Amino acid sequence: MVVVFFSFEKSARAVRKIDDGRRKTKVPCPLCGSRLYEGERIHSVAFDLGKEKLMHVYGCPYCEPAASGVKRRCPVCRKDIPPGGFAVGRMWEKAEKTHLHIVGCTECKPRYKTAGSALQNIK
Repeated sequence: MVVVFFSFEKSARAVRKIDDGRRKTKVPCPLCGSRLYEGERIHSVAFDLGKEKLMHVYGCPYCEPAASGVKRRCPVCRKDIPPGGFAVGRMWEKAEKTHLHIVGCTECKPRYKTAGSALQNIK
């Protein structure tokens, strides 16, 4: 099982300066691997389940529009995620940081194809 952890919060270890020194890079996109710069965000939708949240991850500004041509790949099954598909993860707060664990996508976990069915299967 592949486990992917990354932080949405700015931290001293996750932020580093790039060569030109003008912009800071943060964590890579979990779907396409593109480096995100300070201020760029991953498009996602969170559903509250109590202590943790179920999150649908659609991608970053580079891979999220289907017409961009950048391949989005599931970090669990390594299959290409089709347009309209998404990765599914569990998100929780730990030590003042937000953590995300990707558990699959709409290709390897077909029960997550719609938000309604995902919430029914979890509860």
